[in-house]
Amino acid sequence: MKRSIIFIFVLILGLSSAWADDWTSWTPPGAPCARQGHSMVSLGDGYVLLFGGEGEEGLFNDLYAFNTDSWDWNEITPNNTPPPARRDHQAWARPDGMYIYGGCGENGALDDMWNYDPEANTWQQVQISGPRPTARHGHTSNTMADGSVLIFGGTDADGDPMKDFWKLNTDNTFTQFADASDAYTEHCTELVGNDDLLLVFGIPGIVSLYQFSASMWGATSGGPPLSGSANSCQGVNAAGDPVIFFFGGKDADGNENAEVYEYNLTIGETTLRGQMPQTIVNGAHAQLPVVPPSKQQFGNNWLVFGGLSDSIPTNNTYGFTPISPPDTITLVTPMDSVFADSVMMIWNPAEPWQATHYQLQVACDSAMTIFLADTVVIDTSYLVKELSNNTDYWWQVRGYNAGGWGPYNIPIHFLVNFVVSIDDPHQNSTLNLTAAPNPFHDYISISFSLLEPQQVTCALYNIRGEKIDILFSELFPSGINVYDWNIQNLKSGVYFLKLQTQQTKEIQKIIHL
Repeated sequence: MKRSIIFIFVLILGLSSAWADDWTSWTPPGAPCARQGHSMVSLGDGYVLLFGGEGEEGLFNDLYAFNTDSWDWNEITPNNTPPPARRDHQAWARPDGMYIYGGCGENGALDDMWNYDPEANTWQQVQISGPRPTARHGHTSNTMADGSVLIFGGTDADGDPMKDFWKLNTDNTFTQFADASDAYTEHCTELVGNDDLLLVFGIPGIVSLYQFSASMWGATSGGPPLSGSANSCQGVNAAGDPVIFFFGGKDADGNENAEVYEYNLTIGETTLRGQMPQTIVNGAHAQLPVVPPSKQQFGNNWLVFGGLSDSIPTNNTYGFTPISPPDTITLVTPMDSVFADSVMMIWNPAEPWQATHYQLQVACDSAMTIFLADTVVIDTSYLVKELSNNTDYWWQVRGYNAGGWGPYNIPIHFLVNFVVSIDDPHQNSTLNLTAAPNPFHDYISISFSLLEPQQVTCALYNIRGEKIDILFSELFPSGINVYDWNIQNLKSGVYFLKLQTQQTKEIQKIIHL
């Protein structure tokens, strides 16, 4: 029954408080007005740029910067005329600034490309030579390592989804690849495998993929149950496997979605990670170029803004930090033998990702199936009692944070073999020996009572019954006496205090941490 209660707690912990920590709600000043279908890019110099979109007032062609020095939004007024207003376009960053391509304008689908130069604070339309994609919106873009940009799918000027696939070369010419088997719009694409695979998500449960080395399209199952308008970004899971995170968008039935999914690139499966603070459809995100103050230990941070929620445009700003679970915990003690019926289990703090909780298991078998202790704690130590003499035990620990439970260490064995007494601890005594606090750390107060003045000796023994030191040996008056012992150079473990007069003696077990 005890173990059942523990695991109910673990289940609740893992499904509620954990995933909420992935998300941080911010209220930075100067936020853009509510919108959806906008674009965001990280410039890598402390700024994230946002362009365009559509709100209740209509289409926008405004430009905002999120400043990670002041953690606020600021509208940018360019020195010349900006591009025409639009939504559902795509944007990416190059060394010379922000680029946007396509989208849906006042008169429908667009096929133009523009560059914003932050240093000159100007917009310039980019001239494209040679064959080029037709006008579209709802497409995706992915930047390759060489600076070229992939453009896939979208909705054409007639409102039909598309399956064509293009690469924008660094000289601003286009190269066309083979069409996909299925048409996609408002989908997600991620470039993986050292730029050899483009994965396409937008049909529930299906992953379309293009392999550049083979110049061919394929498809596989295991994709997220999303039908479009979601956001995606890459990271790692608890086992260190590369994953793609999906948040928001529309579910398989076309309804607004608040769930967050992980697609494991190693095994090709999707699992539910948790939930966003609200449903978000057609929002935008960009990787933060610096670490937020509240997320100093994590390096994978994303700025999320806007989108539709309950079919209404929003201007909420969130931070998304898909936190990794703690790595394998390093155990400190016990590692060999225990000479008492209780032992302080001690382990090192989790790293590189910190832990908020630890689960300790102590078992009577190496398979870790027969438990003496199975508990969740917030500290890096735990006192296990009622150990049996001449008995083998195994123990393991795992850490927990907002990324979930990390792995257990390989179970460590220890043998319990302790002495029961020193001399005769059950001998009648009137000394009323007490020692507090117990367990103790840097000091302990030893108190005892005498019916008459007497010479009293107090000796310290280890668990093997070996005398370590004499703490005091002197004449004490009648009544209650207190001796404060400041501990120096004493190892953690179980010890015995032996208090003795000419007529009697008394023994007290103490534990030093």
